Amino acid sequence: MSHAGDVAPDHRMQICTEFLISSIEVLEKLANEKKPPMRLEAIKRKRAEFLAAKGNTKASELRTTLALMATAFRGRGNVRLWDYRLLEKLDKCFKDNYDGPAGLARSLFFPESADNQNRFSSYCVDIDRVFQENSAIAPPYAREYFAFYSIWQMQGLQFPLPLGTASVIDALDKLLTKYRHGVCEVRSIFIMHYNADMLAGSHLDRAMHNVAPNGQLEGESISCQ
Repeated sequence: MSHAGDVAPDHRMQICTEFLISSIEVLEKLANEKKPPMRLEAIKRKRAEFLAAKGNTKASELRTTLALMATAFRGRGNVRLWDYRLLEKLDKCFKDNYDGPAGLARSLFFPESADNQNRFSSYCVDIDRVFQENSAIAPPYAREYFAFYSIWQMQGLQFPLPLGTASVIDALDKLLTKYRHGVCEVRSIFIMHYNADMLAGSHLDRAMHNVAPNGQLEGESISCQ
């Protein structure tokens, strides 16, 4: 029997399945064996510039400078290049940055969250270190292609999204199980959208997530069908 706050099992399975498929596609892109058109440090500088960008004009300019890299990121490699030992190390990066004694980070999958961005920045450093230290079993340009993937504004995302390793998929499933209407599909991405009844049963910080006293999100709203 499902709880009152649960997302319907079929809908939950559909979302998790689509996220899993999307995650495999990202791993294929990171396994691309074609040399990228930008060096690693140049991509990281663009990532920092995106974080500091103010306004749509600056973001548009940055997207133009990354056009060749965006084209290269459409290429695919062989997903079988991924060694299970490497995937386990990547998964640990997620657990180290988003999971802990208190449970999953409350900002996971949440847009416009400074906490989520800070955790993701630390996660990216850890992922890059894993690729660097395990270069013998990693795809040849995984560092470069991951650095580009981590510029989430270039991926059509509303928030930073960790790689879809086992613990990330499990975290998504747990949140879907816990929250009614907790995840809405918008342009093939998933946005955590907390409403008043979710807040009543959780310890989410209203100030952190910019939630008004009535439980409604302030600012731009996202409709969920």
